[in-house]
Amino acid sequence: MTKKDLFNLALSYLDIEEKEFNDIENIVDYNSLSKEERACLRMYNTSMLNFLASYPWSFAKKIKKLNSDDLVNNDTTNHFCYKKPDDLGTLLKVENQRNFYVKVIGTRIYTFIENPLIEYTVNELDLNEIDDLVASAIAINLALLISPMLFDDVKKQQTLQYSLAGIIDTLRTRDITEDMGDCLYG
Repeated sequence: MTKKDLFNLALSYLDIEEKEFNDIENIVDYNSLSKEERACLRMYNTSMLNFLASYPWSFAKKIKKLNSDDLVNNDTTNHFCYKKPDDLGTLLKVENQRNFYVKVIGTRIYTFIENPLIEYTVNELDLNEIDDLVASAIAINLALLISPMLFDDVKKQQTLQYSLAGIIDTLRTRDITEDMGDCLYG
């Protein structure tokens, strides 16, 4: 799936006809775009981040050991300051402890642990690697974000919210089941 496909899927949930989205990675003149195209481009990242932050999806998790290459600064109070990974969306764990002291501020991670192992969800998915249900969740979320920019249809928005909630529940159940299967079968 491409961004163009995802954008048009979002527009289809709003009963809006497909748009061209020509060369959306290298747009020179935003004024030449339709309001639907501008809305999709403006809200895409927010839609992706909203979806990824809605649950610690196993397919979006990464584990990384922060090391001296990531170290920005350490001070005399035993704080370590590391550069936040570029793809970090939501920090889930540090050293297998959810409640250990850690602060994420801007582009930095502060902790008392030297060279910590962190687990996090990414801030963007590769659209070529997602399945149709995940694509639908992201597209519906995008449709919800852009619909107030395009028209005022509260019933349509409510319908989309119910649809998104159902898809998220299905994805969570599938994610939990897959995680349990990994534990049971290996």
